[in-house]
Amino acid sequence: MNVPSAVAEALGDETVSATVSLKGEDALYVTPTRTIHYGAEGFLSDESVESYPHEAERVTVEEGRRKSTITFDYGTDGTRSLTVPEKYVSDSLHPILAGVFRAREVIEPGETVSATYRFGELTLVVTNRRLVKHVGAAVWDEEYVAVPYESVQGLETEKGSVASQLVISTPDRTERIKTPNEGFRRVDETIRDAIYQFYEVPDQAAFEAAVRPAEDEEPDTDEESTTADKPEPAESAAFVSAVDTASIHDELDELEALLDDQETLLEEQLAAIEDQRSRLDRLRSQIED
Repeated sequence: MNVPSAVAEALGDETVSATVSLKGEDALYVTPTRTIHYGAEGFLSDESVESYPHEAERVTVEEGRRKSTITFDYGTDGTRSLTVPEKYVSDSLHPILAGVFRAREVIEPGETVSATYRFGELTLVVTNRRLVKHVGAAVWDEEYVAVPYESVQGLETEKGSVASQLVISTPDRTERIKTPNEGFRRVDETIRDAIYQFYEVPDQAAFEAAVRPAEDEEPDTDEESTTADKPEPAESAAFVSAVDTASIHDELDELEALLDDQETLLEEQLAAIEDQRSRLDRLRSQIED
């Protein structure tokens, strides 16, 4: 790989794992430990090389009309900001997050990042071993949620009029990945393909067979054995309580999904009203003129 001499000098013994071409000859060179931003010499600027270590506690993105700013937060060591053209922010963020995840041990050595998606305040990073989910203003910080594929017990799609959800069931809880319909199919297929490859199965039916619990052994019909196996009343009460709690959690998840759909629909209606008001103002101005 040909790199500018200034970048080669900054690299030292490190190797480049990913390159992102920016405007003109500008580029990002991502190594296992840092991201190097190269600014080519121009009429109004000199050649520059800046390094951004991946040992960040938080990564945020602030998008503008022409440029976007990716900020690395190093806690007590302060922050560093990297500015890239707006249309390259997604291409830049993918290898940067992969580098940060490795440096912060969010993913394991040898684990590969397949895709990165952002929908408003929802960020999804799909690897070959887990799904990393972050909801909030930051693209990523230490409050992320990771879903290892080895814990996945069910996959289900819930379609809505505005947004749809991929429901991922695990022994601990149910994760709902809600995305707008125009991008849902791509996200759904990417996550499903990654999980199917992890289990080495071709489709949903084979996946369900792979994660289905083994059938219980035939119960002993002997009266003595049956009596001995009966749970004590306290155990039965605990079992019923656990079932009731699980049902409540499922009901809460369904209610949350319904509220999300209604909120999205309301936001679209409010946006339409604002558009009509703007049109009315323009017409009034034309009449006054």
